[in-house]
Amino acid sequence: MGRNKIRKLLKEYRKQPKWYYHVTFDAIETGQLFNNDDEYACGMNSVAIGQYVFGLSVIAFVLMVNHCHFLVYGSGESIVRFFLFVKRRINRKLKEDGFPPLPEDYGFKMVKVEDERQLADTIVYIARNPLKASELRKSQSP
Repeated sequence: MGRNKIRKLLKEYRKQPKWYYHVTFDAIETGQLFNNDDEYACGMNSVAIGQYVFGLSVIAFVLMVNHCHFLVYGSGESIVRFFLFVKRRINRKLKEDGFPPLPEDYGFKMVKVEDERQLADTIVYIARNPLKASELRKSQSP
C-alpha cells in the first residue's frame, strides 16, 4: 500500500463513529514486529498506555510476531491515533535494538462489528489466532 493510499485510508477511518471494531495491523512479509521479549513487552505496554491516552476500550487483543489483532470500542479518530502511537513506539524500539523500522506505508485495517454474534466471533478469532499460526507452522515443517 502506498504512502498516499494509507493517508487516504486513515482519513476515512477517522470519520467512523464510536463503536466496536476489529483492528488488524498489517502483516510484515520480511522482518518482525517483535524480535525478543523486551520488544514484546514494549508492545504490550504500548497497548496499555495507548488505550488509556486515547480513550479506547480494548476488549481483546493479540500481538503476533508479524501482525496484531485488536477488538476495540472507540471512535475512528481514537483508533487512528492509537495505531500511530503504537507504530511509533514499536519503530523506536526496533531501531534501538538494531532492526529495520516498519515500512513507511505500514497500516492497518478496521472493520466495524455489526452485531453481537460478530462480536463473539471476533473475540474467538483473536484468541485462537496464535494457535492457528502455530499449527500452520508445524504443518509446513519438514
